[in-house]
Amino acid sequence: MMINLPNNKVNGHGLNSYAKLDSNSEINLSIIIPTYNRAHDLEECLDSIRGQTRKPQEIIVVDDSDNEDTLNLIKSRIEDFKSQKIILKFVKNEKERSSAIARNQGLNASSGNIILFLDDDVILFNDYIEHILELYEHKDDCLGVQGHIILKDRLNKFQNFLNRFIFYNYAEKNGCRVLPSTCITYPYTLDKIISCSWLAGSNQSYRRYVLDEFRFDENFKRYSWREDVDLSYRMYKKYPGSLYITPYSKVIHKISNKARMPERSLTYMKEVYSLYVFFKDLDQSWKNRFIYIWSRLGFMLQILAMLVLNPFKNTKSKQLKLKYLIEAYMICLNHIGEIKSGDLDFLKQEFV
Repeated sequence: MMINLPNNKVNGHGLNSYAKLDSNSEINLSIIIPTYNRAHDLEECLDSIRGQTRKPQEIIVVDDSDNEDTLNLIKSRIEDFKSQKIILKFVKNEKERSSAIARNQGLNASSGNIILFLDDDVILFNDYIEHILELYEHKDDCLGVQGHIILKDRLNKFQNFLNRFIFYNYAEKNGCRVLPSTCITYPYTLDKIISCSWLAGSNQSYRRYVLDEFRFDENFKRYSWREDVDLSYRMYKKYPGSLYITPYSKVIHKISNKARMPERSLTYMKEVYSLYVFFKDLDQSWKNRFIYIWSRLGFMLQILAMLVLNPFKNTKSKQLKLKYLIEAYMICLNHIGEIKSGDLDFLKQEFV
C-alpha cells in the first residue's frame, strides 16, 4: 500500500531509465526512511527535514509497523509538506520485516537522481542536505556521501585503545574504514571531507544510477545489522575513492530505545550477520581469518575481564551478555556452512 499526493505516480520504467548526472543536470533528492513502531521519533525526523535550507523533492516512509500510528502520522502531515513543495509518501512493507527490504521498496517507489536513506531516529542539522548535495555537484567521482554523526558520549581513550588492539569498532581521527573483522572505524573527530570505505545506515546517500548495480541484500532481516556496511563496502571495492563523509552535514542519531530487539536475539543477529559479511565481502586470507577470530575472542575476553575486575557492578547484565555471546558463537559454528552459502533461514527461530 502506498499513499502519496494526487497525480504523483511512481515511475514504472525501472531504474535503468535514470541517466547519470552531468554538469547540467538538476538534482532531485528522494529521502527514504524505513520505520518500525516509532511514530514519535519519525515525526521529529520529518520536522528536521522540513526545516532544511535545501528541500528534497520527496520523502518516502516505508512502514514495517504492526499498528497504524505511522500511517496516521503521514496522513496528518501530507498537506504540511505539500506547502513546502515536498511530496510525502507512505509505503507499507507487505513483505518480511526487514530494514534492508524496506529500503529497497522505498527505492522502487522513488524518482530522484540522488537517494538519501535515513533512520527514523535521526535529527538533521538544518543545512545537512545543502552540504550533502554540494559534494555531488562538485565531485564527479562521488557515488555516495554521508554526514557526520555527532557523538554525545565522551571518548573513552582506554576503551578505544583496547578495541583498536582487538580490531573491534573504534574511533580514529579522519578515518572511516571497514576492518578485516567486519568491524568499523569511525571519525570521532572530523575536520575535513574524507573518502571512506563504508557509509552508515543512519544517513547514507547515493547517486541513483549506482543503485542500478547495487541493492541492499535482503538476506538481512529485522534490524538488519551490517546491511549498510555490506552495501557500501561492495561499492567501495569496485569503485575505490568514490565514497565520502563530510563534517559540514551534521546529524544526531538518537539511537531510540523504542521497538528494539531483545538483547539475546540482537546478539545472535550481530554475530551471524558479521560472519556472513566476512565470507561475502572480505578476502579469505589467513591474515583476515586470524583477525576475525581474534576480534571475537578479544571482545569476549573484554566482557569476562569486566566481570572479574568489577563483579559487583551490573553483574547480571554482564553475565547475560557473556552467555548470549558464547551462544551466538556456537550458533555460528553450528551453521557455518549455511552462513557461508548465504542461507540464513535458520536464524528466524532465534528472533524471539
